[in-house]
Amino acid sequence: MTNFLKYYGYGVDEEQIALGNLETTLVIMKKNLKGMEDSNKKRREKKDLSDAAKHKMQKARHRITALTVEVEKVRRGTQHFWNGFWEEVVAADKLRKQACRRQAVHGEKVVAAEEEELDKGRKRTKAQTKTAKKKQRLDESHPTPAPTPKSTPTATPAPTPSSTPATSPAPVYRSPSASSSATPRQEVATPTTPSKIEGFRSLFCIPAASERIETPNKAKLSDAHAEAIKKNVLVAISTTIGRKDLPLPPDLVARFEENRRANRELASLRQLPCSFEAIVAFLKEAKGAGWVEWDEKVYAHKLPSDASKMDRQFWRIARYALISAHERLAPGTGNGRDDGHERTGWVGAVVPWFAPLRQTALLTFQWCETPYTSRNVATLTDGAYKTQPKMYADGIGIDPTSRMERLLMEASSGQLAEDILHSQGDAIKLLENAVRVLQGEIADHKEVAFATMRRRTVMAVQSIKTKMTLTFTSIGANGHIWETIEVRSAQLPTAWKEMTHSLRVLELIATIYLELYKQEEVSQTLSNEKSGMVLVEEEETVRVKIRM
Repeated sequence: MTNFLKYYGYGVDEEQIALGNLETTLVIMKKNLKGMEDSNKKRREKKDLSDAAKHKMQKARHRITALTVEVEKVRRGTQHFWNGFWEEVVAADKLRKQACRRQAVHGEKVVAAEEEELDKGRKRTKAQTKTAKKKQRLDESHPTPAPTPKSTPTATPAPTPSSTPATSPAPVYRSPSASSSATPRQEVATPTTPSKIEGFRSLFCIPAASERIETPNKAKLSDAHAEAIKKNVLVAISTTIGRKDLPLPPDLVARFEENRRANRELASLRQLPCSFEAIVAFLKEAKGAGWVEWDEKVYAHKLPSDASKMDRQFWRIARYALISAHERLAPGTGNGRDDGHERTGWVGAVVPWFAPLRQTALLTFQWCETPYTSRNVATLTDGAYKTQPKMYADGIGIDPTSRMERLLMEASSGQLAEDILHSQGDAIKLLENAVRVLQGEIADHKEVAFATMRRRTVMAVQSIKTKMTLTFTSIGANGHIWETIEVRSAQLPTAWKEMTHSLRVLELIATIYLELYKQEEVSQTLSNEKSGMVLVEEEETVRVKIRM
């Protein structure tokens, strides 16, 4: 106790002062707790007390109980590190918060081995450290001789008395140019695990430079979700590619990489060359000349006479989207940024980019809290026919002829912050409903060719903050598993200075535009095969391939 008091600035005769400080702190904490209870008495009687207030009072009670125990220990002379107690409480709180964050990101409990390692680090004493250092000094003073390699005996000159004892050479790191054929270069292992350091009231973690890191604000699945669906769905998105716990077929990975390359090279826009050239020219002008009269120039621009019909139609779509962005991102207005609510960003920043796709007459839109019609199909469940529980979408693109859902859309957050659990939930929601759409079409086209049905895709867009991810879902080659693959991604511009981001957004829109026409061809082929105008061999039908 004497050493403890000296360490914290107390004299030996000031022991009672230290104890008095502890007791004073305890009295103040009890007084504060009573004040909180009195102020919330009426709310507690009405059962209208918030969870935050309940948690705050409960936490205060725990700390009072803990400090009371510490005061008793100091009185008995058995407590020497009471200040360390507070440090441990704060550290435990921070570790618990980190665990909650990790569970939200990964959807799983903190690894038990990690907690055990941290406990060992905190409990390591000075005596153990001295023992380890003493052992290390003994090992250095008595090195273990290296084993003699087995080889053909040769005449070896005896060492001279002046020669130094042989020791293991220290590792030398050489650059590739400095290595020689005589001395083999030593390989240095690339670190992949983070460095964890326990500091004062904090736990620090420095990641390795080579550690895998995901692009933020992209569509994501928790480990629990991925494990649950992998027997029925293969998901190839940027957050699942390369994960050892989610192996994917090589052909699906190759298709993902092909789409990633196509996104980087703006492959969809390049299929509409006149529109692509005009968009690039106007975005360069926006970056240079600025905002004034830019919309009038865009509206007045006409494509060359040799432009194709699809090229002209897409320019009309892009022109509407660009002029809308011009009004929304006016310099100095802050119109491009929202208040953090998902509906504000969705209606103001996302919808205007997709709405012009109605120009194709292949798609009509329903926005905000629209029920998925694909869930209305009655299925036999537990001996009775039932429909699926209703779910609502932030946006649905519907084929005006068949009334089937072609494009599913979800806003998972506003532009200010991401709700990770919401993002993961929307990813599963889009996946389930895309599968439901396909399942409904398969049930209605059992006599068509399975190869034709494989060409049917359902598109889905998930918006997280300012990022959008486009995925396609279709039935797999064996007919018993679904496949979802990330096709495009883009970042929305939120200010006029970011207008160049529009190029990636229009690449995503162009991909949807081209896919709509492909799906129109698929619909016509399915109609011909279903009606019997095109005969399909029985062994090639959906009914036989999927064994329906």
